[in-house]
Amino acid sequence: MVTGGLRLRLAADQDLARQQRLVDTGIGARRDLDEARAKAAAAAAELEATNARAGLARSNNARRELRAPHAGIVLHVWKGVGESVDGTTATPVAQVADLSTLELRAQVPPAALAPVREGMAATVTILGVEGALAARVARVAPAVDPVTLLGGVRIAIDGTHRITVGSAATGQIVVARRPGLVVPVTALRRSMVGADEVVVCDGGIARVRSVEVGHRTAAVVEITRGVAPGEQVVTDHVLGLGRASG
Repeated sequence: MVTGGLRLRLAADQDLARQQRLVDTGIGARRDLDEARAKAAAAAAELEATNARAGLARSNNARRELRAPHAGIVLHVWKGVGESVDGTTATPVAQVADLSTLELRAQVPPAALAPVREGMAATVTILGVEGALAARVARVAPAVDPVTLLGGVRIAIDGTHRITVGSAATGQIVVARRPGLVVPVTALRRSMVGADEVVVCDGGIARVRSVEVGHRTAAVVEITRGVAPGEQVVTDHVLGLGRASG
């Protein structure tokens, strides 16, 4: 259809050019030139209308197709053949995941979210998968959710791994590095007055040592003062240890 309209337009333009040459040489009639101009204008208008109809047809056909924004695997289908959709996010049709990049999406309280920045190193531990996987912070929410009072963090896992999408996992983000000594949390104990202390092996004798602590996690605690590098610290309080105050 477009080809036919273009052919008519070319023929009309050629006839107009020919009539113009005849009039310029004094052979052709002015009336024939005016008719050629009218035909050329009509052909141009018809070609424009034809192109508009073709564009509308292509647009209507495109609305019947669903194209994912990226390659991936279909995880879920919400709409079937014949069901109504409006083309907005309110009526999703399918969920497609790009498995080339796996991410952990977590919710973080405001106090922990404040120091987190994009690009920070992290590790991800996945339920049922042995060992922690290297990762990095991909995106940090600019604000917390007003309902949950939590902020979203996306952690991209480095490399390729055979992990089931939707698996439960936990992540740890390295927000700072500190020069203090780190001991297992089981090594820390409380004195009778509530002070922090550890048991240090000194020449085969267990000596109680008061310490100052810094950052804590569920597994380890930072000792900022009270224990020197190289000293042995008791992590399990077993019977049979000699005891001396120090």
